[in-house]
Amino acid sequence: MAISDSVLKKPLRLVIIGPSGGGKGTQAKLIAKEFGLKHFSTGDLLRKEVAKKTPLGIKIANLVAEGKWVPDEVVFQVLVPHLKKAKKQGFILDGSPRTLQQAKMLEELLQKENCSLDKVILLKVSPEEIIRRWKAKVAQGERFQPGRDDDRLDILKNRLQAYQETIGPIVDFYQRRGKLMVVDGERSIEEIFNDLKNRLLELANG
Repeated sequence: MAISDSVLKKPLRLVIIGPSGGGKGTQAKLIAKEFGLKHFSTGDLLRKEVAKKTPLGIKIANLVAEGKWVPDEVVFQVLVPHLKKAKKQGFILDGSPRTLQQAKMLEELLQKENCSLDKVILLKVSPEEIIRRWKAKVAQGERFQPGRDDDRLDILKNRLQAYQETIGPIVDFYQRRGKLMVVDGERSIEEIFNDLKNRLLELANG
C-alpha cells in the first residue's frame, strides 16, 4: 500500500544513478509508486520523442543511427517540460545526469524553478555483479527490452566502462552539496527498496 500524501510533509525530488543493468529503473518505479512521484526515465523519454517523429525526435534518431551520443542540450530539451510540470508533485529521475555537465544543467534548471533536488541515490553495483546478472538472464532465455541492444555482452561492457569513466565527478559534485545517498545495490530488490523507503520517509518528514 502506497504512502498517503498526508503522511509526507513535502514532495520528494530525487535522482537515481548507477550502472547500466544495476536495477535503478526497477527501484525508481517502486519509489515513484510508493511516494506518489512522477518517474522519468531519460531513455524512455528520448525513445518516445523519436516515436512521435517530431523535429527533435528525428534529430535524436539520426544521432543514434550514426552511433553518436545524444548531446546534453538535446537531452534537456526533452526533459525540461516534464520536470517543470512535476516539480510540485515530486519526481524521481532515472538515467540522468550521465555527465558532470548534465548535473550542472539540472541544478541550474531547478534553481530557475525555485526548487532543488532532495537526494541523489547512488545504487552501487560492481561491474562483475552486473555481468553475472546478465549471464544469468541469458542462461534463462530472458529477452531484453525491444529496441535495445542490451543482449550483447560487448555493448554492456562498453557501457560499464563509460559509466566508470564519468561517474566519479558526478558523485563528487553531489557529495560536496550533501545530496548523495549511497545504497548497496547488490541485495535483493525487496531489501534495497525497504532500505530506500525507510531513508526517504525520514527525509520527507525531517
